[in-house]
Amino acid sequence: MRKVKFLAVVLFLCNYNYGQTEFKKILLEHNFKVIVKKEEIPLAIFEKIEVESLSEIANPNQKRNFSCIPSKGVPGERLNWAATDNENWIISTTTGGFAITTHYYLISKGNKEIEHLKIGKETPYEFNVFKEKYISGAIEKDRIDYGKPKE
Repeated sequence: MRKVKFLAVVLFLCNYNYGQTEFKKILLEHNFKVIVKKEEIPLAIFEKIEVESLSEIANPNQKRNFSCIPSKGVPGERLNWAATDNENWIISTTTGGFAITTHYYLISKGNKEIEHLKIGKETPYEFNVFKEKYISGAIEKDRIDYGKPKE
């Protein structure tokens, strides 16, 4: 049983490092366009991060709900920005009220797994700062959790 658990951990770490290396390569080699309007992002991309309709997420600088209790007609999540090279996406959102968290979702065309970084920080990084921190590995110091949304 110990061998199975050890093997599972090794495979997880190898896959995680592979995904990071792959996305670093994408960030280095591709030109990304930054988008700040949710209407310019395909709904299929939002669905990958569990946003089922555009009414569930606010544009930057729009009112959003800062509580764990839903408010009718007011989204609980805000889009900070999205960046794409037309094949790969990075989506930055903010959620929470008392404990505000910034999320970064890295969605690559060739990988079914979505990398999800949660940063315990109210002010999101701008795209170029995020890109620099991600490539250098500095983002790991700020990360509070690692996970992936449901498929």
